[in-house]
This record gives sequence, structure tokens and C-alpha cells, in this order.
Amino acid sequence: MTEIWKYELKMDTDEPVVMIPHGAQPICVQLQNDKPVVYLLVDPSEPRDEWHFRIVGTGQPFPLDDWHYIGTWQQGRFVWHVFGPEPRLA
Repeated sequence: MTEIWKYELKMDTDEPVVMIPHGAQPICVQLQNDKPVVYLLVDPSEPRDEWHFRIVGTGQPFPLDDWHYIGTWQQGRFVWHVFGPEPRLA
């Protein structure tokens, strides 16, 4: 069974880490109560994987490597972009 779960992306680091069920698929990034959250399709019965996200401000250089774009949000005068690992199918 699939559910939609949300996870807050902590802004105290450029690379927040979250434990997410294996095979999760990112849907989007939004602001909720002025905090960035990522929404994912998950199977709650799957074991958890450690996901590293990358938060990059417009104009900031970063190595693209294996990062995959998930979404963008605007917050005041800043525009942030979120990248994550390549989704792995369950």
C-alpha cells in the first residue's frame, strides 16, 4: 500500500539526512509553516534507507555528481533548490 509522507528538511546544514522507506519516490518540495518539507510516495512496510538531500541556493556552485533534482521553493528573497539520491525501486 502506498502513502504520501512528508519530511522536514532542516536548514542548519546543506545536506540534511532523513530515514525514508526503501523505494520512496519524491513528489515535490513545499514550505509549510515557513519550513521546507519534501513529500514522497512511500510504502510504510519497507525498511528505511538513509537519504541525503542537498539544498542549494540560486547562484551557489555545487558538484552535481549523482544528485537528482526534486524541487524548488521561494522564501523571502531567497530561492532554494533541493536535490536527492536517485530513487530506488522497491
